[in-house]
Amino acid sequence: QSCRDRYYIDRTYSVRIAGTDYASCVQVIRVHDSIAPSIICPRDVSVTCDEDIPPVNVAQVLSGDHCANTGVVNSFVSDAISNQTCMNRYTLTRTYAATDTCGNVRQC
Repeated sequence: QSCRDRYYIDRTYSVRIAGTDYASCVQVIRVHDSIAPSIICPRDVSVTCDEDIPPVNVAQVLSGDHCANTGVVNSFVSDAISNQTCMNRYTLTRTYAATDTCGNVRQC
């Protein structure tokens, strides 16, 4: 079992046919969480100076998983600067990730 929501169950059914004779069959149930958690990042903001950029804060990231018994860990991935025309005029794209216990990841 690699995570709490990835495993197999072999369920055996038996029925008495006559006397002490039985017939049985096995049903295989596969539990396989391959769905990434949901994630909502902090809202976009505009600031005047680069010293006003809010710090990384994974506590502001909202996440959840479709499996009730699966935990989700939020993490900071990276900051990327684009469209820079001067010291205090650019776009900063901050990426966060939510990872469940089965290793499924979603970023925002």
